[in-house]
Amino acid sequence: FLVNVHTDIGGDTEHPYTLRVRKNDRPPATPDEVRQALGKALDFLASTQQEDGSWPGHPIAGAGLSVMAFVGGECAGKDHSARLRGGLSYLKSIFTPGSRFPTGSEEAAIQAGMFGPVSSKVMYEQAIATLAVIEACAALGDTSLEPMAEEAIGLIVRSQNTSRKPATLQGPIPSDSPYYGGWRYEPGYTDSDLSVSAWQILTLKAAVNAGFSVPDPVFADAAKYVRALKGTDGSFGYDYPTTTGDSCARAGMGALSLQLCGQPQDPAIPPAVRFMQAYGPAWHLEYPGDGYPFYYWYYGTRVMYLVGGEDWRVWKDYMCRFLVDNQDGTGGWDGSQSEEGEQYVTYRAALGALILEFCCGHVPIYMSPPRVKAPGAVRVVVEKEAEKEAPLTVEIIMDASNSMWGQIGGEAKITIARRVLAETIGGLPDTMNVGLRVYGHRYALNDPQACADTELAVPIGPLDKNGLIETV
Repeated sequence: FLVNVHTDIGGDTEHPYTLRVRKNDRPPATPDEVRQALGKALDFLASTQQEDGSWPGHPIAGAGLSVMAFVGGECAGKDHSARLRGGLSYLKSIFTPGSRFPTGSEEAAIQAGMFGPVSSKVMYEQAIATLAVIEACAALGDTSLEPMAEEAIGLIVRSQNTSRKPATLQGPIPSDSPYYGGWRYEPGYTDSDLSVSAWQILTLKAAVNAGFSVPDPVFADAAKYVRALKGTDGSFGYDYPTTTGDSCARAGMGALSLQLCGQPQDPAIPPAVRFMQAYGPAWHLEYPGDGYPFYYWYYGTRVMYLVGGEDWRVWKDYMCRFLVDNQDGTGGWDGSQSEEGEQYVTYRAALGALILEFCCGHVPIYMSPPRVKAPGAVRVVVEKEAEKEAPLTVEIIMDASNSMWGQIGGEAKITIARRVLAETIGGLPDTMNVGLRVYGHRYALNDPQACADTELAVPIGPLDKNGLIETV
């Protein structure tokens, strides 16, 4: 073992120090132990819910985190559906619909789709509450939640610091800004930080996977901002490019953000994983960092799950054992460092439950395969009767712009489009006249000409299936 001994900034290395070394001599937590600990955590959250459906401490974020814990807690065998519905009712009661404001007004830009009032940390609450509604919408099949989710997602999208940000929110943001692509505490802020941005990325990825619409550039711009924060130590800076990140929690935030932005092979991820392994979880401690151990464990667990293999097995076995052994008699977990205090009781219990749920096999929607919001089917019937009704002349228009390199379920949209077009062309009646027009493929993503550029790749003429498929 190579032991690297150092002190806090300003420390004197000549003074004695204590080296703590621990071998994990406890076996991995059994499924029953995990279920029991998760059940206790959910019971604790149920017992502390207030009459209005919120939780003490941070009501909005607490409701969002608790709702998500209830959604993912099936393996505990507890029925907390009434508490889940109570939490959703609370979020509905504090939601501000856009219909309250004149279209295009500054008030609409700032508050339409917002959970709760404008505050100094509103975008934290916005992302967590929106994520909870999306999770519940997908898990419960409750379509009545969709309009609220749509508006809440819209607020997050327009608050991103990019050239698309409206003037009513202090946009557009110049592309050379060091904060370009991120989010900050309030919709109208023009700077960004990783902590706020990571929650928005999780929520928007959940939105896409649940079938809601999010513009592709959102993720590319967010990834660019996160990548710029990478430190030489493997972690990430807080808000501005820096030499060292020096934070376990931010190592997890940065790596997970890149993974969810469609960059699972980004070269910044392996050093972040190694950083977290070098400073593995220790009870009551995030070191190095700003003192948010539950935050670290929450993000780290998700990163390691996506990395997979031995990295995930070792982390999972240790993390679940860790939480089972340190749970207190109430079903929650006590806190330390920056997470100490009564205002963090719900936060710790909910995050602990959300980590344990991974040990049960539950995966949040932002890490699940994409879904559609309603079942459907496409049936193509080619027969003599149908052939008579088919149009004689057709021009196929194919989107080949850079946005088509965005991913659905880990596969590029352009790849999916090529496959579907090839199948469609192969099923066309031979008597048709068909042409192919392509647009957006000759200019860069942010070039304004890309939206107006088209090319007639195959003029309309007698159907040549092989030639058309080859061109596609």
